[in-house]
Amino acid sequence: MSEGPKLTKRTILFIILAVIIMSFLGVLSGMKFIQWRQSARIQKRLEGLRSGESTKIRKGQYLPEIALVALDGSPVATSALAIDGDKIILFVSVSCDACTEVTKAWYPYSKDLPEGLRIIGICQDPLDYARIYVQRTGFPFPLYCDTNKIFDKEYDMNIYPSVIGAYAGGQIAFVIHGMGEDVTPVMAMKLLKEADRNQATH
Repeated sequence: MSEGPKLTKRTILFIILAVIIMSFLGVLSGMKFIQWRQSARIQKRLEGLRSGESTKIRKGQYLPEIALVALDGSPVATSALAIDGDKIILFVSVSCDACTEVTKAWYPYSKDLPEGLRIIGICQDPLDYARIYVQRTGFPFPLYCDTNKIFDKEYDMNIYPSVIGAYAGGQIAFVIHGMGEDVTPVMAMKLLKEADRNQATH
């Protein structure tokens, strides 16, 4: 019998190295697939948040009637806030530093807004905390406290910062539940302008 070709040490090392490389590439591709699947799942979740699907407040509905408190301690209802013109409502948390960094880009828009438009803030924190927050950050918009956290408990508005656009009278034009730095006042004003005022639901 003739002997088959002998494997040299170099050939054996090459085979071992090839197996190691193939195994590594297999593990890497598996990790990439897992990361892609997680990223897709997160993106789907974010799309739900940004479209308002994770809150019971919906475009076309009206702002719920909720008793708020102004910084001077006076009671204010959401219906009263909705009377005098269109509103862009920032939902903030006074204990969230990341929220503050996002909303600071909005501060220059406290002046020279289009006629009939106001930006206001709503937080679900104690009144004293809200006052300190305004003093500490220079938050330039009127801020109202939902001290009973009704927006959270009954309407699932609990991601900060968030923004709602509403027309005079309280009809909701858009909801962005969880906003980043890409959501600007200019974008919010554009959404408010382009939404259909006639698609109201009760």
